[in-house]
Amino acid sequence: MCIRDSSLHYTIRFIMKYFKDDPTVGINPGDGFLINDCHYGGIHSPDQHLFMPLFVAGELVGWTVCAMHEGEIGAKVPGGMGPTCESIWDEGFRGSPIKLVEDYRLKTDLVTLVQNNSREPHIILADLKARLASCERMETRFMEQVGQHGVDSLIGFMRGNVEYMQGEARRRIAALPDGTMRQTMYIDGTMREPALLRCNYNFTIKGDRVLVDMRGSSPELYNRPINSLLSTQAIGITLAMAHYIWPDLPAAQAILDNFDFVSDPASILDATDEVPVGLCMQGAFKALTATELSFSKFYFGASKRYAKTKAGWFNQPQSIIYGGVNQHLDSVGNMCGELNGMAGGAKHDDDGEHSLAPNFGAMTDLGETEAAEEGLPFIYAISKRLWPDNTGFGKFRGGAAYQFGLMRFGDQPFGFQGFTTGTTFPSTLGLWGGYACPTYAVCRIRGKNLFEEFKAKPELFKADMFELMNEQAIEGATYLVSELAVDFDFYGEGELFMQSQGAGGGYGDVLERDPQRVMKDVEEGIASPATARDLY
Repeated sequence: MCIRDSSLHYTIRFIMKYFKDDPTVGINPGDGFLINDCHYGGIHSPDQHLFMPLFVAGELVGWTVCAMHEGEIGAKVPGGMGPTCESIWDEGFRGSPIKLVEDYRLKTDLVTLVQNNSREPHIILADLKARLASCERMETRFMEQVGQHGVDSLIGFMRGNVEYMQGEARRRIAALPDGTMRQTMYIDGTMREPALLRCNYNFTIKGDRVLVDMRGSSPELYNRPINSLLSTQAIGITLAMAHYIWPDLPAAQAILDNFDFVSDPASILDATDEVPVGLCMQGAFKALTATELSFSKFYFGASKRYAKTKAGWFNQPQSIIYGGVNQHLDSVGNMCGELNGMAGGAKHDDDGEHSLAPNFGAMTDLGETEAAEEGLPFIYAISKRLWPDNTGFGKFRGGAAYQFGLMRFGDQPFGFQGFTTGTTFPSTLGLWGGYACPTYAVCRIRGKNLFEEFKAKPELFKADMFELMNEQAIEGATYLVSELAVDFDFYGEGELFMQSQGAGGGYGDVLERDPQRVMKDVEEGIASPATARDLY
């Protein structure tokens, strides 16, 4: 299950309610409906989803969907979720469900409309074709199973999965002791200025139900894009339960059928329709980590566990959004694949994994550095390099994270921005005394063409953000350290934009760590000698 999979039933319900019997729309074999507006069941504007109905003998029996990120949807700045977005009108294309496909063919007029709302029209078309092909392939596989087993058996099998999850989740909740686990998370900035925004999560088990009480969270921000819908919170909790607490169960929305929610309307976790939500994953990821930690505590003394008790997986989309004109003179705007390099939290019996996968999609890849460089006007001056002490310390440490840096080439207009939080308050917490992940910053070297500087003096080049920023060896260059949310700006050739992916939380008291593990971390460059001496 990925974050996009756990909300899409809302869209199907909308289409069924408003379009099924509408003679101007209707639902027919070969139709396809596109959305990207989270108010209709999506996640946030840069995610676009294509839905296709499944008909057997003229009867609508199911749906296929291909949901994927679309990096450029015509927002105020490239990427669709920049820090400077201050209203719903700044966030680009707002697609309520529209019938973009008829008779298995993309409708040219509507495709053109969607393309014209993006800085990457060629990518929009390619991705729409990919979504359509994926939905058709799923339909083909579905019909093969219908032919082999019959439609009633197949529908019964799918319904059985849902009902099994409802009943099994209820049984597992009832087996846990009644009580409340409280987890307060903080977002440490509004994307434009520092702030501590409270995200309250109180999980109460009573019998076979869970109450999620989010009251007391900070109010929504009228002109900042980090507000979250209540449905987005439910998505984050669904993901945590499916990935980390009950990974053995079939992945379906029914995992939350035994959960009830209460919140303050017009809060940062239950926003109104009038405020921007392009960066609502800030709130969704807080829900994911809060659930992960709270249920790890519920299960600490349980007679049976279904996954290892562990600290928080890193939970921020730490990456770089870019936009402008590339070396092939195409208009582009998207984010780098470093978003997907989140590190795992420490487990109760072992260290966490280094920069493995995002907390919202366990099978998601980072992409290849060379592929990015081939189509975009930058090089990775620093690429996926682990550096010491970038981890959550503990008896078992969280997975380590890597640094990366993009250096511009060419003179066409092209720029970067940052779009996350965690500079002054850790985004991912440890468990049972384990340390949280570090805090992070964006580092930049501007005002000089580093290609020329490094060519003239090769010894100045260091593929390491720490060394480059502390030595400041380039005369006349401007060295900048700032929060992770950085406004979009154009960059000149040879200017360098650097950042670090984040680390997983630690588990247990650092003083209980096996000295052999400490020494191994020092030998592998995961911990510095100073940390080994002073902390452990």
